[in-house]
Amino acid sequence: FAYADVNGDKNTWRQLWYPTNAALGCGLTCDSPASSKASADDWLFTPSIYVDKPGCYLLKLCAYGWHDNKYPTSLEAFIGDGPTPDDMFIEVFPTTEYNDTYYNRDTTYAYFTVEEAGIYYLGLHANWPRLGTGSLGVSRIEVVDGLDDNCPAKVTDLTVVPGENGALKANVEFTAPAVNVMGNTITSIKTVNVYRDGVL
Repeated sequence: FAYADVNGDKNTWRQLWYPTNAALGCGLTCDSPASSKASADDWLFTPSIYVDKPGCYLLKLCAYGWHDNKYPTSLEAFIGDGPTPDDMFIEVFPTTEYNDTYYNRDTTYAYFTVEEAGIYYLGLHANWPRLGTGSLGVSRIEVVDGLDDNCPAKVTDLTVVPGENGALKANVEFTAPAVNVMGNTITSIKTVNVYRDGVL
């Protein structure tokens, strides 16, 4: 693994090993401690990942914050062709907050597409703005084959407006994709299904 302490506070990611705690899924854990000098701005880069063909891939990782549930930590992920912030050019998932979830960890899933075979690096950017609060860990990082190349790309212009006066409903609007995950035009989409927590 490689690191970039962009905010220069000398307080950045580090590798931790808890062999007796493997049941919690933190065998190899990287921790971005809170800093009292600057907002979090620290990158963690994986070893090189060889992709043998263009296409869609799936990132799976376990990320968790701890120490302060009032002020969530946050993380964003990118793919690039080198282990530095300037090398990152494919967004895998945008800034995502993680509350105090050390003992209740969920797996984050995100699809991304590469246009050619080659060597890539996954960059994880700790970027929460509040000073001196919270820590963040990741473990169980995995990149596997994703969707079929002919699958539609993700929707765009997504908006969710909650119901008035606390009503348990929401108005969801989006633009259906006009291309597949490889950027090629698709002729039609028969249906679009909307799920909440895995339920249609």
